[in-house]
Amino acid sequence: MTASERLAALAAFAIGATVFASAASAHCARHVYNNSSRTWHVRIDPSSYPNLVDYDIAPGASIAFQHVTGQDDPPTILLETVREKGKPDYYARYLVLGCTIQHSASDRIPQIMLNDPADGDVVLSD
Repeated sequence: MTASERLAALAAFAIGATVFASAASAHCARHVYNNSSRTWHVRIDPSSYPNLVDYDIAPGASIAFQHVTGQDDPPTILLETVREKGKPDYYARYLVLGCTIQHSASDRIPQIMLNDPADGDVVLSD
């Protein structure tokens, strides 16, 4: 292999590695819409996660946030109603893989609509 062929092969490898690394992580712009009459608390864990999300969302309000995918420790999203005393009426924690919130039919709560209107978005209702 000539020097120019080696240089071309190295350049092709570098471009492929860059494309692969870019595909492995992405920024996800997400939204939480509170269409309920309750105040909800939304948090993304772990606390070391970039652009930490930790908000109380009033009835009728919404928030927008971004998170980065492709990390070794995928985040979870915590959703719970805010109460003055005692436990929340509703509480759920879901794993976030890529830009999508993972769930099964058995861990769904009717007041929480996941991945709607887009992957990773959440709509809260009564």
